[in-house]
Amino acid sequence: QNLINLESIINTTKRKMDAGASFFLTQPVFSKEEADRLRKIKEETGACIFAGIMPLISRRNALFMKNEIAGVNVPDELVERYPEKGSKKEGEAVGIELAKQMIALTEDFVDGYYFSFPFNRTYLLKEILN
Repeated sequence: QNLINLESIINTTKRKMDAGASFFLTQPVFSKEEADRLRKIKEETGACIFAGIMPLISRRNALFMKNEIAGVNVPDELVERYPEKGSKKEGEAVGIELAKQMIALTEDFVDGYYFSFPFNRTYLLKEILN
C-alpha cells in the first residue's frame, strides 16, 4: 500500500513539474520513514523540495497534530518523547531536539526548509539552528 502511494506521489510530482511547478513544500516531517520517502521522491523526480519543520511543544500539541490534522503523520514514539505533565521548557526542549533530528535526516537532499511554530513561538528557531 505504501509503495503504491509513493509511486502515485512521484507521478503527481512529475506531472506538476511538467505543468510548471518549480518547488514543493512538504507537510511537517516527523520521522525517519517520512524523510526516506522524501529522499526517494527527490531521487526519482529531481524536484526542488523545501521540508516542513515543526517543533511540537508538548504532548498535547503532538496529540492534536496526530489526531486532528489530516495528512500529518506524528508517530506514537514521538508523542511518547514528551513528558505527560511536562513544563513549557521541557516540552520546548523536546521540540527543539526533534526539529534538529529532522533537519539532520534531510539536510543531504532537501533544498531548504520552512518552519511552522505552534503558538507563534518563533524564538525557538535560534535554538534549533544553534
